Amino acid sequence: MVHGILRDKEGKLWIGTFGQGISIFNKNNKMSLNLVKSNGFPSNAVNHMILDSNKKVWVATREGLVKFDNTSLPKKYKVSKKKMGWRTVR
Repeated sequence: MVHGILRDKEGKLWIGTFGQGISIFNKNNKMSLNLVKSNGFPSNAVNHMILDSNKKVWVATREGLVKFDNTSLPKKYKVSKKKMGWRTVR
């Protein structure tokens, strides 16, 4: 079940799902990355995604809020869990 779709500043398509994490497709519509719990992403359940005015991607998951400061490096992100604050991943 898809819960969010957005296109980042590089033209990549991000699809957030409920159960399969986030799939990121390149400009040629080929999947370049799948972020799921088994490869370190905090949750497979994406509730919502937005691209803010600074071109950062924010993802609400069941396990916390995830922020991608640089969408050209989607393997690097920050996670905020309740009462723990932000931590950088990868």
